[in-house]
Amino acid sequence: MFGNSFSHKAGTALFLLLTATAPTNALGINCRGSAMCDFFLNTAISGNEAKVLSDWIQGISAEGYTPPAMALSRMYKNGEQIACYQRSNICAFMQNAGDTSLADIRRLAPEIPNHKCKICGSVPTGFPGNNDVKNGQLTFNYVRQACGNGIC
Repeated sequence: MFGNSFSHKAGTALFLLLTATAPTNALGINCRGSAMCDFFLNTAISGNEAKVLSDWIQGISAEGYTPPAMALSRMYKNGEQIACYQRSNICAFMQNAGDTSLADIRRLAPEIPNHKCKICGSVPTGFPGNNDVKNGQLTFNYVRQACGNGIC
């Protein structure tokens, strides 16, 4: 009585129901951030914050600033500013993570500019083996009040 038409319609409905309710993968490494990130990129006010922050975290001089020597065992708390680019208030900080060592942060920092992010972005703490931010992430993003210019 219903023939192939019913089977096709039922199959389509089932597919739509399953895809609409299926869990999606969490956002992995990305170049997202606040609306200010797009503003800075689109107005050419800046454009190399991700690379500069990564360099500073690595202990590399950039933009006329030489980072101080730092112990790799130094631990950073969630939300604690690690380094900031004061001109645009873009800072590096950990999110959704427990205390994180500078050694781990140094491993992660270059991944943001390597992903072609110019200003803002995030990389999961387990990257590259685990690209899921649920266990934490290093983030470069706009903040209202930066610690200054350089390592915080």
